[in-house]
Amino acid sequence: MRYDLTLIGQAFRAERSKRSFKIEKAAEIFDFSASYMGLLERGKRGVSVKFLFTALNYYDMSLDDFLTSGRQYKEELLSSSLNEPLTEYDPITAYNELLDEIETISDNEAIQLLQLLKRLREE
Repeated sequence: MRYDLTLIGQAFRAERSKRSFKIEKAAEIFDFSASYMGLLERGKRGVSVKFLFTALNYYDMSLDDFLTSGRQYKEELLSSSLNEPLTEYDPITAYNELLDEIETISDNEAIQLLQLLKRLREE
């Protein structure tokens, strides 16, 4: 059985952000290193079901509420970033940074990025 590591990571980040925890504090609470916590939040590492339910207990949340929190966090980030003024980039720097980012995204994020780019071209 596969589960969406990106969504779980976003939920961890959302709940950490709501509580104004630095990543080091969250890592300490869950007995992870800060670097592992960062990988988890970016969807690059997973957690066991047992640990997931430990976190749900800590946050006093249902699994559904936790995952909904992750979805909302992602939507808010996307919405706010689309409304921010564009940063000045020269085309080569922009292209190189885009390539660097693409190398680190999940399959789901790649699909969403492609859909977003197609929508932007239509506007």
